[in-house]
Amino acid sequence: MATRATQAGITVGLFDDYGPAQRLYAKRGYVPDGRGACQGQRPLKQGETITTDHDLILWLTKDLGSLNEPQTGGKQFLFHPIFLS
Repeated sequence: MATRATQAGITVGLFDDYGPAQRLYAKRGYVPDGRGACQGQRPLKQGETITTDHDLILWLTKDLGSLNEPQTGGKQFLFHPIFLS
């Protein structure tokens, strides 16, 4: 992956079943991307009522370093959604 992109992305669920994955990704250098909690790809709004299910996620990213700048000169981003049940 690091040879094709400068950033990697992953999602993780927010409720307690996802606790081990949340900790693992943090240890591996993934950080929240700033969207906050999302239901699928849609960021949640303050005060919104939702159903807590496997679609309630946090998007995480990891910088893969500047050594992997694509030949096109633009930044590339790889996203691999992970849903654990």
